[in-house]
Amino acid sequence: MKIAVAGYGKVGKTIVSLLAKENHDVVVIDNNAEHIEEAQNDHDIMCVFGNGATRSIQLEAGVPDADIVIAVTGVDEVNLLCCVIAKKLGAKKTIARMRNPEYMDEINMIRDVIGIDLVINPELSAAREIFSVLRFPGLLNIEKFAKGRVELAELSLTSNSPLAGLSLNEIWNRYHVKVLICAVRRDGEVYIPNGDFVLQAEDRIGFSAEPDQALLFLKNADIPIHPPKNVIIVGGGRITYFLTQMLRIIHVNPVVIESNPDICRSLSDAFPNSIVINGDGADRDLLQEEGIRTADAFIANTGTDEVNALLSIYATAQNVPKVVTKVSRISVVDLIGESTIGSVISPKDISASYVVSYVRAMENSGSSSSVETLYRIVNGEVEALEFIVKEDDPKIVGVTLEAMSMKPDILICAIIRKNHVKIPNGKDCFMAGDHVIVVTKQKQLSDLRNILA
Repeated sequence: MKIAVAGYGKVGKTIVSLLAKENHDVVVIDNNAEHIEEAQNDHDIMCVFGNGATRSIQLEAGVPDADIVIAVTGVDEVNLLCCVIAKKLGAKKTIARMRNPEYMDEINMIRDVIGIDLVINPELSAAREIFSVLRFPGLLNIEKFAKGRVELAELSLTSNSPLAGLSLNEIWNRYHVKVLICAVRRDGEVYIPNGDFVLQAEDRIGFSAEPDQALLFLKNADIPIHPPKNVIIVGGGRITYFLTQMLRIIHVNPVVIESNPDICRSLSDAFPNSIVINGDGADRDLLQEEGIRTADAFIANTGTDEVNALLSIYATAQNVPKVVTKVSRISVVDLIGESTIGSVISPKDISASYVVSYVRAMENSGSSSSVETLYRIVNGEVEALEFIVKEDDPKIVGVTLEAMSMKPDILICAIIRKNHVKIPNGKDCFMAGDHVIVVTKQKQLSDLRNILA
């Protein structure tokens, strides 16, 4: 597919990198010469220097022939204008990044009037993910498929976990809970396990289940499930704004520490019941004064990865039960280690996954199945995809799973048929209309038929 990306900042770089790896014809537009040079050095792609919201630059970039135009500059208004011009020139689909909280209240009207096909908001998406893991503090992250009917969650096994030392078959025989452990990360290696696989302490596991079964599994595994009462957030940007809105739903008013006085005033005006402190979040005395030792959750949300990592290490040392760390570069996590910084949230990676999911769905819009949802789990090394079976393809429909010859490292986690969720066995098969959840180490699956050997 021919895809034009306007803006080569953090989000743009991640999107371009993923799309280039999937062999799409990508064109980068940016009015920063250093960004253009970096894009040319990073990838063998066409780059155009200039303002992506102008007709002449879009013509130079070949936008009239583009399948998708993705506008992810740092300015919402530029992104909107870029999409309007692209649609007028003939681009089939447009995607815009919008970050301003004021615009999000009018998002449906903006999308309808301007004709944008997909709106991404990295900060809002990150806030939603943080809110999800705060509601279930024992989890590292949690994702939803099939409109919430199936959840895919990750957790880390402690040394005293009742699951450590048990095979997957033994877990089923002991607890009789309808969950499927679909990925395990151990000592830097990722496994798609079978029933004989034995879990160990320090394993990071991904499992899928219906929400009520997931909750039962967490209870049996002695994983904390009660949402926090006392929350400290260091950093008061847009993520904090959206997250504070969500926390109010569960009657939690966080303590926010922010060094910028203007941001403090804005947050105080928006959330008068929350405590907003103008100060240095890396000040140990201030953190102690605000009760880090008795906090239920700590979120490191400054603009610097290294500061966030150090803050989270300190919060972990203070025995805060739930720690969440925002990062832009996953390499920081690899360097420090996951065990000391809790749940890791990367806004640009979340948004990039949304875009790649949309692109794969478009790429196979005329085929017998298409990608509905895509997430990357266990440190981005495994993909979890939701496919919709559109029609009776004899290669995949009506064939039992045990009769299919599948590629290695592929696991069918769930089949959703007429709102009923089934954890499949070898006797099950796909039918037209099914939603199918696949977990795989194989990358770039864009069609359910890609699982076949």
